[in-house]
Amino acid sequence: MATLANVLHNPELHLVPLWNPHADLSVRWGAVSDLENPTPFLEGGELLMTTSAGNPRTPAAWKNYVSRLKKAGVAALAFAVGEWRTEVPSELIAAARESDMNLIEVPEDERFVHISQVLARMLEDESNAATQHLQRAQRSLIAATSRLEPTTALLGALARIIDGAVMLYVGDARIHAAGITSARPVPDFVIAQLKKQHPRGERSWAIIEPEFTAIGMSVGAGEVLVAYTKSLSQWQRAALSDGAILLESVRALENQQRENRRNLYARAFERLNDGDVFSCRAILSVIDGEYTVPEKVSALHARGYHRALVDLGEELVRRLHTPLPEKIHSPHAEHTAGHSAAFSQETPLLPPTHSTTTEPFSSLDVVIPAKSVPLACAVVNESGILAGFGTVSAGKSAHTAVMTARIAAEKAHPDRTVVMWNEISGEGLLPLLNNERLSAWAEAFLAPLEQHPELAQALAVFISTNGNRGAMAAILGVHRNTVTTRISHIERLLHRNLADPASRVEAWVALRSQAGFADSIREFGSLSAM
Repeated sequence: MATLANVLHNPELHLVPLWNPHADLSVRWGAVSDLENPTPFLEGGELLMTTSAGNPRTPAAWKNYVSRLKKAGVAALAFAVGEWRTEVPSELIAAARESDMNLIEVPEDERFVHISQVLARMLEDESNAATQHLQRAQRSLIAATSRLEPTTALLGALARIIDGAVMLYVGDARIHAAGITSARPVPDFVIAQLKKQHPRGERSWAIIEPEFTAIGMSVGAGEVLVAYTKSLSQWQRAALSDGAILLESVRALENQQRENRRNLYARAFERLNDGDVFSCRAILSVIDGEYTVPEKVSALHARGYHRALVDLGEELVRRLHTPLPEKIHSPHAEHTAGHSAAFSQETPLLPPTHSTTTEPFSSLDVVIPAKSVPLACAVVNESGILAGFGTVSAGKSAHTAVMTARIAAEKAHPDRTVVMWNEISGEGLLPLLNNERLSAWAEAFLAPLEQHPELAQALAVFISTNGNRGAMAAILGVHRNTVTTRISHIERLLHRNLADPASRVEAWVALRSQAGFADSIREFGSLSAM
């Protein structure tokens, strides 16, 4: 690069450094002027050559001269000595030191024209080198897009190009992937700036300080490319822009590929859930080559936010190293566009009441090999998503595994995020039923007996004694004819024939679902056993 240090060390020149606190400054061009105020003719970054500097008369005038050059962004002042002035004025040296201005001496035998020619060649070499650097960078970026994981490869290539840190920040406040070199991780205050700018929808922003440069560029779909390094040359900025364009294209392609895979998984899930193992195997073979549906399968049903469930499905595929028949259900029509195979209205779940996010709350069904259940359970536990695992069944009976997984998932809560079917199936029938619906039905079923406590008591004893009227009379302390009368009255009020086994089951379920009646059954059951 044509920095002042490179100019001073160029063997073609014979310049004498006097005061160079900023030798790393780039020199954009050479300029010659003996005006006391040449700044109207400067643009910044010049090596300003002079023989007199306008001959200021006082130390204060020298200070003003240097201050003007510093403010104009002059890279360095080159003062020529010779028969017109045998040495650089001490007032100028003092002013340069005070203003932190680069100052060099041009010996008598060195010509301004020669300095300009050498500087022009250096700038041309720099331009050619930058072009070559950019071309090599572009080739490395293009090569990265053909890698197995192009997003990660692109970020790594960009990190090497800028000799810093690069990351992809996605819309749900996660770092998707990152490439880091030279021990320059993205600091917290840059992340804070990113979070501040991101909701505003600004496509680009930059933080440029003497010690670092941070840049954010939108790459579409709510994603931001963030770069952090010490400084960026022009060709590195161009490479970063090219990388952002490639990344946007790669991300769009990856998203489309993932969507296509999810659609195929959904189709495979539908076929397997219908018992069509042959079609399921054929669809999954399109995704990952020859595929055989395992003889024994289980299922996972998870509930959570849509993005988290998509990530969970992809993580399961990655960790289990096999395509999985899956289906994501979303109750939000706006999220079904373009996903007709993967999304449906089948599971209308609502977000928890404490949530403030607007992201859809969905569910995910996945059929997995039975042997992979422990690993899949570990993956779900890491995600913190509420889920249930179903029973182990034959591949052609995967629907049984799916249904039992859904029932198990209904028992999941924040303190017990994963529930296995075999943990709850031994607790009897009632715990598996929908408590809210069951309670509502039981309340309606028993409502006619609310005003007749003696009849409600008689029904509980009837169920506990299996209709033994003698036992009922003994427990209730009434005559057998009274028992018969009460049973007839109960049948009229409930519109049920208690001699019918189906009616007895309904009464048993209704009573067991009501805490008070359940206590009565246990009480009367213990009495009848005496």
